[in-house]
Amino acid sequence: MSGSKKMAAFLNLLSFYVLGQAAKEHGGQHQEIIPGTVEADNSSMCGSPSSLHLTPDWDPNIWAYPPRCESGDGGNACLYTSSSFAGGRGISIIMPPEIAGNVTKLPAFTEDKLLDAANRESDLPYEAKIIPGRGMGAVAKRAIKKGERVTLFNPLVMIHVGSRGVPAPEKMRSMQRQAIEQLGSEQQSLFLRQHGEFGGDEIEDIINTNSFAMGGVGGEEHTFVAIFPEVSRFNHDCRPNLEYTFDPSSMTQSTYAARTITAGQELTVSYINLISPRAERLYVLHGGWGFKCNCPHCARTLEEIDISDMHIQKLRSIWPNCGEIWNPEQSCSVDEAMELTWLAKHERLDGQWQAMCYFQAAKAFKRSGNEEMAQKYHQLAFDNTRILRFEL
Repeated sequence: MSGSKKMAAFLNLLSFYVLGQAAKEHGGQHQEIIPGTVEADNSSMCGSPSSLHLTPDWDPNIWAYPPRCESGDGGNACLYTSSSFAGGRGISIIMPPEIAGNVTKLPAFTEDKLLDAANRESDLPYEAKIIPGRGMGAVAKRAIKKGERVTLFNPLVMIHVGSRGVPAPEKMRSMQRQAIEQLGSEQQSLFLRQHGEFGGDEIEDIINTNSFAMGGVGGEEHTFVAIFPEVSRFNHDCRPNLEYTFDPSSMTQSTYAARTITAGQELTVSYINLISPRAERLYVLHGGWGFKCNCPHCARTLEEIDISDMHIQKLRSIWPNCGEIWNPEQSCSVDEAMELTWLAKHERLDGQWQAMCYFQAAKAFKRSGNEEMAQKYHQLAFDNTRILRFEL
């Protein structure tokens, strides 16, 4: 597995890297931004890129507008918008100008057919419905097999994490609003239907509420917050039936079924780190998203909650010895790895968590010379996720 794919996998796995919620929709109430009606401060709009030496790789064949650039103590941040990206879906990106050239060299921009299968909302196997006690959600229209890809979308907006603090706050809010204004009317509507939890500036609130961290775009060391409005239909569950991953080269987010989903069942993702006791989960969810979790895993009896919390604490105590799954020198013993697989199974940590525990068992058996058991658990790791790939 390459370095950039490892980084993307870890960002995806450790869900406390998720910077926001896959939020509920407004129920159709929104105000469309009509181009030209939003007053933006264009005092730093770059004219000729070479005149300011900020955007040497700016390509007018890709970007629909000259980049707007703002300066600060941390350098420069520029807004770029492409109307043609992903077959006309469009995208706005706020990033340092020095990495703009790297981004436009990604296959997402250079390979014409790469994104043909992405952003097809008409093909989705679910529909939006009101879920009693949970607001708007997504419900399966048919059975979805374990491992089946459910969604494949590009973001509408991406903001380089390091760029968020470069301009003064009012300048950044203006850039963010302009980023939406420069998208097409359909994309503006899609963005604005998302829910904001924290109040204040509407655009910033939506971004803060709904962002995911996406690593490896324009360089392994770069991380963006990315907005995928279609995923806003997925509510939270502490034992979700969907897991997600990012591909930096195609700039896509995919969701996969972590277990078999029946028709009529709600589709869910996790907003937080799954490997947390109940009190910690409730605290983070209430503080970050303003609700008390009532998912089936949190609504169990006190005795069941205590047992689950003990399982989680035990898993967390073992994981430091076993957590670097790509390290061939990992010291995880067979007993430790087998306990991890048992804990993950009993905690219903379906998908990549379960798969990683199986892979640790495969590696531990291989080190002990038991090739038959190593191959058994290697296959179990493969069977439990379509996100991570494991090589013994």
